Amino acid sequence: MAMRPTLGLLLVVAALVGACATPEADADSGSPVAVPSPSASANVPESPSATAAAGRCTGNMLLVDCFARVTVDALKLRTGPGLDAPQVLEHLADNPEPIEVVVGRTSGREQVYIADGPVPADGLAWYQVGVMNTENEQSTGPLYVGWVASGDGTDPWLIPEDPCSPAGPVELADLTYAQIDSAWAIHLGCFGDQVLTLRGWFPLLPPEFEIPYDTDGSCFAEPAFLLCSPYNKDIRTAEMSFFDPRNRERLNFTVDPAAGVGLPARGQWIEITGAFDHPASQQCSPDAGGILVCRAVFVATDVSVTE
Repeated sequence: MAMRPTLGLLLVVAALVGACATPEADADSGSPVAVPSPSASANVPESPSATAAAGRCTGNMLLVDCFARVTVDALKLRTGPGLDAPQVLEHLADNPEPIEVVVGRTSGREQVYIADGPVPADGLAWYQVGVMNTENEQSTGPLYVGWVASGDGTDPWLIPEDPCSPAGPVELADLTYAQIDSAWAIHLGCFGDQVLTLRGWFPLLPPEFEIPYDTDGSCFAEPAFLLCSPYNKDIRTAEMSFFDPRNRERLNFTVDPAAGVGLPARGQWIEITGAFDHPASQQCSPDAGGILVCRAVFVATDVSVTE
């Protein structure tokens, strides 16, 4: 999978009217599942949210910046924690009626990235999740973002999952291999803000691609350098042209302007040192999906030529 040359984000439209909670369960496991009364507390942790160390999504706890698997057929995705929160809706071009977004076995979206939580509401523990996109290799961010309940106090609807490779030296191919699904989540959940030095080919580009994101110099988010820098900063796993079929096996990056680093000439092998989840990029968009997209950008703090 490769990141597109923009920081585009799929927007999800949420219903804001007619959103009262109904008696039906939030999870469907093939048969009706009862929603516990607000007094039920077996599934509501008392401790604050736990955040995983970079690349260590192991154990039996649901951790922020790690992964989970949905154990039921359909788990409703809501715009906030609680049964009164509207469901996330998807508007399809060929369907006049919006579709309620669910995650789980029936949707084929069983793996999610945990962005926040737990938040107790209605006797349930709620987690904000980014839905990992296994259908589009060009996706740079979550397919949807919303809140789900983790279980009914008896059966877990979310269980921890660790898709990360064992610890060891990290090479560019580990981050860019074309078969990686939802690389944005792998970058954040498996590597976090770990400082990495990566060797790759800095390719020559056709003249028509040597343009900035915004030709008038304007930006719509902060920090501006993430969005206004030329989109053609990327390194490849092999010497290739821009239109090579293996073009997906690349890592798009930007350079932290505070580092005072200049880029070398193209058409040679370079090493870049930097990290995902860079402090300057964590809050570059106010919505959760935008924050995840920007956090997954590789920010270089040092660049050098190598053989």
